[in-house]
Amino acid sequence: AEQERLILAGPFTEDKGRRNKLAGRPVEWFPAVRQAVPEEAVLLIEADGSAGRPLKCHRDYEPVLPPLPYFMVAVLGLSVLARPWTETVHRPDTLRRYIVPPTEDQALSPAQVAEFVRTAWAGLKPDLIFLNQADILTEETTPLGRELADRLTAEGFKTAAGSIYGGYLW
Repeated sequence: AEQERLILAGPFTEDKGRRNKLAGRPVEWFPAVRQAVPEEAVLLIEADGSAGRPLKCHRDYEPVLPPLPYFMVAVLGLSVLARPWTETVHRPDTLRRYIVPPTEDQALSPAQVAEFVRTAWAGLKPDLIFLNQADILTEETTPLGRELADRLTAEGFKTAAGSIYGGYLW
């Protein structure tokens, strides 16, 4: 019987108290790995971390992606809708290049997050945006998560939502 193979381009590390974080690899590493593994293998690669924050503001040279065909899944944490943006945005000082954020003690709205993704991630062209942390949504914030998914879909992005740690899709 045919078997699927998943290869994690690890190793797993512990970073700032977070266990099982998939460590990055130098770009030069990937062509040799691609040649060494079966063609049907799927490589799961962390290309760009966000220091544990749910929304990443990339620098101009990020993310560094391997020079081979890939399916990019951009991960966006839904807690960005429930906590002050200064606590949830990686590199909050760069957010103002893309949107006008609310006051520092407020969370970003679904409209603001969708506008950020549309402008900041336009060059990334992710194949899928995974809205993670659906398990932290409350009765009050679930409609915000659904609104964000609807807005991103209206912008032409394919989206899915769920919880990586909870192991489910929404």
